[in-house]
Amino acid sequence: MRDLKVAVDEYINYLRSGKPLNYKDFQIIRGRIVTIACNLVNAKDAVDIEGDVAGMRHFGTGATRDQDTTKPDYEGFISPLVTKRFGQYMNKHRIQPDGSIRDSANWQLGIPKEAYIKSAVRHLEDWRLHHRGYGAEAVEELEDSLCALIFNASGYLLELLKERQQASVGAPVAAPSE
Repeated sequence: MRDLKVAVDEYINYLRSGKPLNYKDFQIIRGRIVTIACNLVNAKDAVDIEGDVAGMRHFGTGATRDQDTTKPDYEGFISPLVTKRFGQYMNKHRIQPDGSIRDSANWQLGIPKEAYIKSAVRHLEDWRLHHRGYGAEAVEELEDSLCALIFNASGYLLELLKERQQASVGAPVAAPSE
């Protein structure tokens, strides 16, 4: 830890000196800081160094990026296991009674919120039956109930967002192209 502090202090002092920082010196100092920090955390990937150049993240490869602490972490917010299972559920339900397959984005054309809420409540009841140990009484399997709830909540939310956007611009929101 002492080595990291020394390297960071050296870098800060160099910046405060007002001397122009040539690229070679910058690379040497930055490389020492990143190497020491990586060794401290036993990592080969990104290391955030507090107080480094204007809040930038520096990577062991020399690449830099801005801090991402205020950006939504879409990758972290959604589990790939859930997305995969939801996709399987949605794909299964693309088959229509006549055997034709509806477009995957068909639901985005618009379904009334009332239809979404009624469907969601039915699937919620099945979830509750499974949760309380009465799964045999449910109409569908637990995972299907949960996927249906995700679908209905997503559809309802989409309709709300479309309404908000329409109200703000005063024009209808276009449906996705097929």
